[in-house]
Amino acid sequence: MDVLKLANTLSESAQVISDFLQQQDLKLSFNVEDPDAAELTGPGVENFHEARKQIYDTALTLTDLMAGDLAMLETYLAVGVTAAVRIAHKFRFAHAVPLSGSISYDELAESVGLSKLTVQRVMYTLMGVHIFHQPKPNNVAHTRLSQKLATYKGMDAYLTMGQDYLHRSCYHIADALAKWGCVEDNRKTGFNIAMGTDRAIFEYAGEHNELQSIVSESMEYMSSFKKDGLVSGFDWESLGNATVVDVGGSLGHASRRLAQEFPKLRFIVQDLEATCQKGEAALPDELRSRISFQPFNMFEPQSGHPGKKVVYLLCWIIHDWSDTECSQILRSIAQGMNSGDRIIISELVRPEPGAGSLWRERIVSHSDMYMLSGSNGRERTAAQFEALPHMADPRLRLAKITHPSDSWMSIIEIDFHEEKEKL
Repeated sequence: MDVLKLANTLSESAQVISDFLQQQDLKLSFNVEDPDAAELTGPGVENFHEARKQIYDTALTLTDLMAGDLAMLETYLAVGVTAAVRIAHKFRFAHAVPLSGSISYDELAESVGLSKLTVQRVMYTLMGVHIFHQPKPNNVAHTRLSQKLATYKGMDAYLTMGQDYLHRSCYHIADALAKWGCVEDNRKTGFNIAMGTDRAIFEYAGEHNELQSIVSESMEYMSSFKKDGLVSGFDWESLGNATVVDVGGSLGHASRRLAQEFPKLRFIVQDLEATCQKGEAALPDELRSRISFQPFNMFEPQSGHPGKKVVYLLCWIIHDWSDTECSQILRSIAQGMNSGDRIIISELVRPEPGAGSLWRERIVSHSDMYMLSGSNGRERTAAQFEALPHMADPRLRLAKITHPSDSWMSIIEIDFHEEKEKL
């Protein structure tokens, strides 16, 4: 690799970033008062985000090159930050630090019930990755990220889901493979070994209210930073007064987001009965006339909506399941579809190694391991998404895959073509 070429790429992209920030009178830092680069909007923002991703990709490559093989391996095998985040989460560090100003290590230790030395050790680890900072000796204050740990709705559930379930399940993927081999069975996973159960993860969640709540709240949290690709990746406005059936829609986070942007659309959110009850209870009054909840098993045939234009939305659903189960989900939807109806899937699309963004490649690969650990699901390539409709129903065809610039999520459009009777 040409190091100077990589450095020039950084320099050129940095100029785009700098020009945008000057135009917007902004600066980047980890401080609470400065904006998150990923959330910036305004004229020229597409070029800004393209340059931002280019810098991140190039910096990843340069960092790995400069680290050397063993140091690079040690970095990616390190679990120290994960351990520190779990300690901080369990003992509510972020909530004990004031949202503005600072707190001494002595006061923080007393508040969380740990020794000052332990608190310092955890904090030093977190500060190394820009979670909290030390504004003066013996004091701790929030960075923008650590403040989000204390204030973002659903963050507690998201961290609990990751630390207490996904990470433990990932650790046992190798054990599951050794025990059962490469199977599609969602009851023979790292999750099953980690939790000591023979139930599939969604069955287990249905029997354990705490996990069911964690899953629902985590989905709502994730929608807060993965929502824009869903909005921008498809021409929802063109649907007019259509009905969107949000299959496996949890608490209705995706439907609420779309309803706020597109006032002509109406939504039916389908999920387990208990989840629907929670979603309905949390629904804002101004959306109640346009969003309804329907207890429904997505493996059962859809009843259809004759006389209406219908879009079936699958938002972060397909990656949870094997090809066999995904085919059944799509087949069940097809049984209720009419000519002109379509299916919209919002998922990560896996790039071929080395074919595009290293950043995207790593994000998708990490998620793929989570899917393998929990349900023997997977993230899919464009070719694999193209194959799914053919497996499910000959009337379903992949129409288009869109990669919105404002999200890592992609939009997969599947059209329905009613078979004509042969003469």
